[in-house]
Amino acid sequence: MLWSQEGLPYFQVNTNFKMNFDFRTNIDGVQTSLVTRSILFGDHGAYTMVLKLVKGEFQIDVITDQDPDPYWIPLIVGASIILFLILTWLLALYIWKNKCQTDSHEDIQSVVKKRVKSLDTFRGLAVTVMIFVNYGGGGYWFFEHAYWNGLTVADLVFPWFIWIMGSAMPFSLKNIHAQKKKLDPLYKIVRRSVILFAIGLFLWNGYDIQNWRIPGVLQRFSISYLVVGLMFFIPPLYPFSSPYKRINNQEEHQSEEHSAPPIPRWSSYFQDLLPYLFHWLIISVFLTIYLLVQYLVDVPGCGKGYLGPGGIGDDGKYENCTGGAHFYIDKLIFGINHIYQHPTCEKLYKTGAFDPEGFLGFFTSICLCYFGVQAGRIISTYSNSPRSILIRWITWGIVLGAIGTALCAGSENNGIMPINKNLWSVSFICVMGGTAFLVLSLFYILIDVLDIWNGAPFIYVGMNPIIIYCGHDILGGYFPFSFKSPDTHTFMLLQDCIGVGVWLIIAFRMAQLKFFVSI
Repeated sequence: MLWSQEGLPYFQVNTNFKMNFDFRTNIDGVQTSLVTRSILFGDHGAYTMVLKLVKGEFQIDVITDQDPDPYWIPLIVGASIILFLILTWLLALYIWKNKCQTDSHEDIQSVVKKRVKSLDTFRGLAVTVMIFVNYGGGGYWFFEHAYWNGLTVADLVFPWFIWIMGSAMPFSLKNIHAQKKKLDPLYKIVRRSVILFAIGLFLWNGYDIQNWRIPGVLQRFSISYLVVGLMFFIPPLYPFSSPYKRINNQEEHQSEEHSAPPIPRWSSYFQDLLPYLFHWLIISVFLTIYLLVQYLVDVPGCGKGYLGPGGIGDDGKYENCTGGAHFYIDKLIFGINHIYQHPTCEKLYKTGAFDPEGFLGFFTSICLCYFGVQAGRIISTYSNSPRSILIRWITWGIVLGAIGTALCAGSENNGIMPINKNLWSVSFICVMGGTAFLVLSLFYILIDVLDIWNGAPFIYVGMNPIIIYCGHDILGGYFPFSFKSPDTHTFMLLQDCIGVGVWLIIAFRMAQLKFFVSI
C-alpha cells in the first residue's frame, strides 16, 4: 500500500502484465479466499476496485476513475516517422548517387563495396536496436529484457551480435594455415580478446575494485572470440577446395593435377561442413559440459537441476537459488561481490545478485558464435552461387529454430528447456542462431543479390560498431542522447529515438571521413 485516504488504501501497480488479485478473510489466523480475478490496468490510469456480494457470491467490479494513456499511439506514430525517414534517406541517396555523383558519397560506397554489405548492415541493426533498448526503449515492456523465461526484442541483439562476430571470423582468419609464422594470428586473436575484456571491465566499473563486476557483455564477446579463434588453428580434415567445386550450381572437375586425395562427388554439397567435423565435435563437448553441470551439480540448499528465478518464485522454496548451478558456480569463481547485483529478475521475483553473463553461459555463447562461423564459411565456400548460400542459410535457420522451439515446446515456461536469456539456455541459442540465419538471408537478398537497398543507415553503424557501442554507453547520460522529460511513453520514445538518431548521424559522418576503429 502506497498511501491511504479516507480509509481507502491506494496502490501503484505494474501495467506491463495482468495482476492477479485474491481477496481473503482472516479469522483467527485462518485465511479463506473469497474471490480471485486477473486484471490488466492501463498506463497512468486510476481505478477503484469494489468487492460486492451478488446472489451469495463475491465479485470484483473495477471502476475507471481516470482513463489510461493510449500507450500504443506513440509507438505507431514513432514507427511511421522512422519508416518515413528511412524511405526519405533511401530516396535521397538514390538521387545523390544518380544525379549529383558527389565525391564523398562515392568514397563511402568504395569503402562499403570492399565489405560484405549484408553482414555490416545486420551488425549495424543489432547495435542500433541495442542502443535504443539501453536508452530505455520508450518505456515499453517488450523493449526490456525478459524477467526470466521468455523472449523480448531486447533479448535479441546481444546474441545476434555474438553470432555476427562469428560470421566475420572466416574472412579475418581465412589465411591462418597459409602463414608461416603461426604466432602472428595467435597474437592477433589473444590481443583482440584481451582488449575487449579490458574495455568491458572499465566501461562497467568504477573505482571500487573490491566490487568490480568481472563478467559482462564485452567480456562474453572476448571469451567467445578467443575460444572460437583458437579453433581455427585446427586444420580441416581435408583441403578446403574439393575436386568437385560448385560454381553457379554446376559441378566442374578441377585439374587432374589437384593434390587432394579422392573425395566422393556428393561431398561437394557439404564442403562447408564436412572438413570441420572435428570443430563440431568440440562444440558438442561444450554443450555437453553445459548441460551436465547445469543439471547434475548438487547445489547446497537447492539440489540438482533447479533453473528457476528463486526469490519469491516457486512459492519461495528456492529463495537463494536463482539460476541454480549458474549462480553457484559464479559465486565460486568470481565471488558474490564481482557479479551483477541487480538482475532483471530482481524486480519481479525479489531476488539478490545474479549475473546473466556468468561463467556457465560462456559455453553456449561459444556455440552460438560458431553457428555464426558456419554462416561465414558458407559465404566463402559458395561465393559464386548466391542460391547455394541462401539454401544453406535458410535450412540452418529453419533447423535451429525448430530445435529451439521443440526444446521449449513453443511456450514460455513449458518444455524441457525454456528459452532463457539469463541462463543462455540451449533453446535460447538455437532460436537466436536460427533467427540470425533468416535475418541475414533477408538482408543478403535485398542488399547483395537484388541490390535494392544499400543497407543505410545501419550499414554505417556496422562498419564502426565498437566505437559506437562504447560511445553510447559513456555518453548516454548527456544531452542530446538523453534529457529530462515527463514520464510518459510519448516523451520517453521521443528521447530514445533522438539518442539513436544522433548516433546514426555520427556513424554516417565517420564513414564519410573514412574514420574506422577496429581492435
